[in-house]
Amino acid sequence: PTPKPQRNLLIFGNGNVAQSVIKHATKHTSSSSSSVSFMKTNNNEKDYDNWLSNFFDSIICTYHTNPPSNKIRGVRYIPFETETIVNLLKNEPCITHVCMTIPPQMKQSSDNDASSLSFQDVVLDSSIREALPAKLSLAFISTTGVYGNHDGGWVDECSELKCKEGTKAHAYFNIENQWKKLMLKNDDEEIDRNVFIFRCSGLYGINFSALHTVRKLGWDTNTKNEEGTKEGDEGRKEMSYTSRIHLDDVGRAIIACMMQTEMIHEDNSDENYIFNLSDNVPATRNQVMMFANNLLKESNISNSPHEANDMNMRYAKLTSERGKRRNKDRKRVSNKKIRRILEPYGGLKFPSFREGLKDILECKFIQWREDI
Repeated sequence: PTPKPQRNLLIFGNGNVAQSVIKHATKHTSSSSSSVSFMKTNNNEKDYDNWLSNFFDSIICTYHTNPPSNKIRGVRYIPFETETIVNLLKNEPCITHVCMTIPPQMKQSSDNDASSLSFQDVVLDSSIREALPAKLSLAFISTTGVYGNHDGGWVDECSELKCKEGTKAHAYFNIENQWKKLMLKNDDEEIDRNVFIFRCSGLYGINFSALHTVRKLGWDTNTKNEEGTKEGDEGRKEMSYTSRIHLDDVGRAIIACMMQTEMIHEDNSDENYIFNLSDNVPATRNQVMMFANNLLKESNISNSPHEANDMNMRYAKLTSERGKRRNKDRKRVSNKKIRRILEPYGGLKFPSFREGLKDILECKFIQWREDI
């Protein structure tokens, strides 16, 4: 029989997205089938997770300063040092997949001129770039912030990118293009690479969510709806919709795409390898916070003990800049494309913030009740 091809994953970064990818890619069993079946044969989500966990033969993850205290069995951790990574890429069994989760890093000119601040990709702007294998599949984690403001309208992978120069969103846009240029196949060279760009909406998960915010800072149920008050389509356009996605679904979507060597697309445009990662229900911040507040009340879980004035002050400080960005960059993110990819595997685990927040509360219920 033909031996199973080696699949070795290198993850740059060890943050929330990296942890979700590891969670869904970690190999829990010692044996792997010679082929991967992509179609789900029943409604047992566990089967889907088992397929994911058997796809990679090895997983290596980089860390910034100190090794993580919560190491996951079966994952090798190495420091993010250029020499260490270059040696790994040259001497270890061939890395076949890379997941780049480290966000653009701010850099400054040598004369410390604040006006010359810019962003860089720590892999592309180092000798690691030249050490990348000729045959490689890469996932780059970007942001839906690249779409900028669409006045509350829907955006998909083909929508115009309206992010403003000098912003971090524009830095993501520039780095997306750099990775595309590096990864796309060049007929004049012996390069066989493909790239997936995942534009993530607002992330939340077991350790940070609207529930955590409400518990810490409270929520004024009399808060005015800052997202618009007009009726009908005109009112909806004025509303400051935001899109979001649970971290579990981020990891599942990334691995599901990596599992498929040939993606089925409607056309051959550049957007074929770009995926919006978002749930099915764009909503205003007020809607999400009110739902979280009601969940906590129904569960008899009180807020953390802070004085009201202190709580309001901290809340205002936390949200002022975020509120400005929400009001400036109004859009609803379409996830139709990634939903087609995930459909054979059971679809999104958390189709909206409602299912996601309910699951987080179930996981945190005992801990939070004990904190009262």
